[in-house]
Amino acid sequence: MNTFNSQSRLKSGNSEFEYFSLELAEKAGAGTISKLPFSLRVMLENLLRFEDGATVLPDGTPIFTWASGTDMFAHTGLSNGTADLDIGPSPYCCYYLPNVERDWRSSQVVVAYQSLVVGEHGLFVRTLLPALGPKRLVPGSLSKGDFTVPDMRTPLVARSTGGLYLAFCGGYPGCRTARLWRVGAAKPLTVAVDGGIEDVNASAGPNGRIWMMWQNRYRKRIYATRSNRAATRFGPPTTVKPPPGTTSIWKVDGEGSYGELDLFASVSTPNALATWHTQVQPRLMLKCRGGNVVRCRVADAGDAVKGATVKLAGRALITNAKGRIGIDLRPGRLIVTATSPGFKGAKTRVRSL
Repeated sequence: MNTFNSQSRLKSGNSEFEYFSLELAEKAGAGTISKLPFSLRVMLENLLRFEDGATVLPDGTPIFTWASGTDMFAHTGLSNGTADLDIGPSPYCCYYLPNVERDWRSSQVVVAYQSLVVGEHGLFVRTLLPALGPKRLVPGSLSKGDFTVPDMRTPLVARSTGGLYLAFCGGYPGCRTARLWRVGAAKPLTVAVDGGIEDVNASAGPNGRIWMMWQNRYRKRIYATRSNRAATRFGPPTTVKPPPGTTSIWKVDGEGSYGELDLFASVSTPNALATWHTQVQPRLMLKCRGGNVVRCRVADAGDAVKGATVKLAGRALITNAKGRIGIDLRPGRLIVTATSPGFKGAKTRVRSL
């Protein structure tokens, strides 16, 4: 999408880079950009890069959404003879980075977007199909009347077993929580609390699960965690180190519908800006209770893991359908480990009596 015809290319030696010219955008009617503070101009150039989103209807027909300053539009199908749906003009600037998804169960199509319109700041959702619905402010997205603006497309995902979910940063002026909101729910779920959270994103996982990912700008670390099947609880996050020499992390994204998370990040090093990739496995949860009989439970974000291997005191036991094992051992302090294919293992300590 190139609404303001601002897409340009820059050559440096043998390399060529794509960027979006704020000068061209201003000439095309995007407003008096040259008078904005430098930080807002940096953000605006990024918003011009990622101004559209798309999904498909049950019959495979695509539907696109895009922002054009004071308005947003949606288009169904590939024919330019089909009229665009005007999602709603505003007398003030601006709407940004809409994303659209279809609920796999109800086939409802919803657009999520960021608004900096005067008197209408925040993250919003709006039903597009079967009929255009009213705007709804995402609960918990505002703090002190404002919100932390994501510098990427609004993270809206369709859960594989039904439901639409929006990931966002909570807090203003600094983000302190990573949150996930089921569209239509009264309040969001807080997934993580930490100073320096940025670039909160999400991906559908298998069997109704959802992956969430974010970075910490102070530690220069990325974090990823996966939910249970009901998408009501998350496992412990995995800490991911970016490439050696990373000076900044700009964006975080991922795709985890097959189980493991394909994690992507836009990172800067002293001599380059590049897209980096790694894979992340969900982490097992292991809880044990000591006593005359040591009992342990292995879980995936609270869901029982059947067939996991639990090792303690030189023994290897396999968890039952409830994710549990039990064994009578001699008194002593024990280290217990749990492993299962496709998971990052877990370890704990327990005392048998």
